[in-house]
Amino acid sequence: MKWIHRIKPNVFFYLGILIVILNVVFLNYNFLISLVGTALVFFSDTLAKSINNYLVGNH
Repeated sequence: MKWIHRIKPNVFFYLGILIVILNVVFLNYNFLISLVGTALVFFSDTLAKSINNYLVGNH
């Protein structure tokens, strides 16, 4: 039973913003974590399309 059918790009976008904000507030601005959060924000649409193609092809 598949619990997820589609992932929306907004999920990765908001997750990236949350990672960047938490990094600045709690982790004293770690560059690597900031880079990961920024990449999630910029490539959220591409990442969601790739995962959705995998989910559709994995019936």
